Amino acid sequence: MDDVSFVCFQWNEGFREYTPERVNTLARGIKKHYRKPHRFICVTDETQGFSSDVELIRLPESARWAAQMKSPEGGRFPSSYRRLWCFSKEATCLGSRIMQLDIDCLIVGNLEPLFDYPDDFIGWRPNSVWGNSMRIGGGTWMLRTGTHTHVWESLTPQGIAKARAEGWRGSDQAWLSYCLSATCKVWPKDIGIYQKQDKVYSWSEPPANVKIVHFNGEPKYWQMDNKWIREAVA
Repeated sequence: MDDVSFVCFQWNEGFREYTPERVNTLARGIKKHYRKPHRFICVTDETQGFSSDVELIRLPESARWAAQMKSPEGGRFPSSYRRLWCFSKEATCLGSRIMQLDIDCLIVGNLEPLFDYPDDFIGWRPNSVWGNSMRIGGGTWMLRTGTHTHVWESLTPQGIAKARAEGWRGSDQAWLSYCLSATCKVWPKDIGIYQKQDKVYSWSEPPANVKIVHFNGEPKYWQMDNKWIREAVA
């Protein structure tokens, strides 16, 4: 039987609003909508403000270079590449099967059907994508740890530059898509994962199949006053 963990990465660097309370909200939603045994892990260097439902793991030294990676031209890549450490061999410490989630998503419905698929990696293909139509979203994916380790082991500034030249522009989700999207399993379109481009801001009630709602871009859910959002946060 798999040891299931939900994993998020939290860092601020002086301008982000992904505070410990946002992490607590995510952990609370998962506890409400995934009733089976699980761990909720936040990879972060912060230590204060987290609820007892959150297990803290410090970003490993082996992953810090990815958070500070420079392009071949000397510019800085997005710091979110650190999340790809989940594909390293040492990330088996997170559990045998993990679901990686963005902190700015809301858990709204039963998550258990997402685990009905036995594949080593399962991606989410948003209804609205930019760039390559095969792109998979970086905000929700599932991994059997210790598999697809090439995603981490082949990560280099030169590799990212090559992926960008082939049209895979963006951050860690672009590299993930470059490495896996041509062959990976993806959840069905009607599985219940939504994003901002699905006009979630105009919902009076969320769709019946909803499980996860991603608030990529602005505004975030904590900047809105909406009945179904208040219920999801509670």
